[in-house]
Amino acid sequence: MFGELIGLWSAEAWARLGRPARVAWVEVGPGDGTLMADALRAGRAAPDFLAAAELWLVEPSGPLRDLQRERLAGAPCEPRWIGSLEELPGDAPVILVANEVLDCLPARQFVRTDRGWAERRVGLDAVGELAFGLMPCAPPPRRRRAAGGDGRGSPPPRRRSARRSARSWRGGVERGC
Repeated sequence: MFGELIGLWSAEAWARLGRPARVAWVEVGPGDGTLMADALRAGRAAPDFLAAAELWLVEPSGPLRDLQRERLAGAPCEPRWIGSLEELPGDAPVILVANEVLDCLPARQFVRTDRGWAERRVGLDAVGELAFGLMPCAPPPRRRRAAGGDGRGSPPPRRRSARRSARSWRGGVERGC
């Protein structure tokens, strides 16, 4: 059902873009192709969208491309494969689907303690079970303000997440890569 919702959302996003004659419908990390197969099935409710869509799958793995090719055989949009976003032609608007990609990127969380900044980490406790712990460190990037807060009278944050990999990936998308 999730894939069908993604398909309907994509058709709605295309309509809100003004129904362009061409749109790059891109999935990054399509796995075995199940999500896109479901999205394409639901997309049949919007045939004008499917007629405009150029389906691009960003997949560097040959074995996964084979699974996707098998799963998407006979789809209403013929998929094209590329190894990275940099290979995507930049001459059409893009509707990007990346279901699990961003969730899989490592997140770093910083906590302000009485002794300064620490990074929250996962490790093993005394009995060998997974547990959170703190590793002292320098302040997280872009947060090196004085202990007094943000300079506008607000107290300093107690917790801060930094998703460097996600920001790097997102930066490529924003640059049109």
